[in-house]
Amino acid sequence: MTRNFCAGILLLLMIAPVVIAGEVKTSHKDGTQFSAYETYAWRTWPDLHPDHPLAEGSLLDLEVKTRAQAALAKSGLKVTDSGQPDLWITYTAMVSETVNIDGVHKEITKGVAWIGDPRAHGMVAYEEGTLVFEIYDAESDVQVWSGWSTEVAETRKKLRKKGLNAISRILKHYPPK
Repeated sequence: MTRNFCAGILLLLMIAPVVIAGEVKTSHKDGTQFSAYETYAWRTWPDLHPDHPLAEGSLLDLEVKTRAQAALAKSGLKVTDSGQPDLWITYTAMVSETVNIDGVHKEITKGVAWIGDPRAHGMVAYEEGTLVFEIYDAESDVQVWSGWSTEVAETRKKLRKKGLNAISRILKHYPPK
């Protein structure tokens, strides 16, 4: 029975990151009249190295923007290349390799912990990525909306796919209701 219980806990610990991932969170500036905005243009992070996967014009950048433009069109926004847009939109993604170690902990001395019996704990490695969209009023350059989601996956390739799928989930929350 103890062995089955430990195996069940280990399985739960392994799938926990997958279960908690994918929630979309947003923030917006109170008092903003979102209905007044009709057009937007992309603003690229100026300090991205040209070889960065999200550098302007890269295949990934074009895919993110294409998916985002489809989602933003559903909210009535149109992309523009000419003149002054109503909004500037930026996006960024952060990725890290994460390892969770859980088990029986005992503090031996201040700042030194022992993780108990190797059969009573688990270690799970996974990729964790957060995709963030920020929307600025172009006239005042004040951020009026942001939305983000954190995803986890076993590999970077799977994380990339989840991130691309998160774009429409994030942007469907614009404008705030």
